Amino acid sequence: MPKEIPPYSTVQCYFYKFRDEGLLELINDVLVMAARRQEGREAMMLAKRSRAEIVIL
Repeated sequence: MPKEIPPYSTVQCYFYKFRDEGLLELINDVLVMAARRQEGREAMMLAKRSRAEIVIL
């Protein structure tokens, strides 16, 4: 493994933090909406999320 990659426990800690805060879900939602726009479809939320609003610039 390259030396630039942090220890497994560090990566795992960040993963759990991002998961628990809903960041991974938010990233997925933004990417899905961007892909829908690129295909000419309405960029809508497919399910209600805990985030109040998502804006794609």
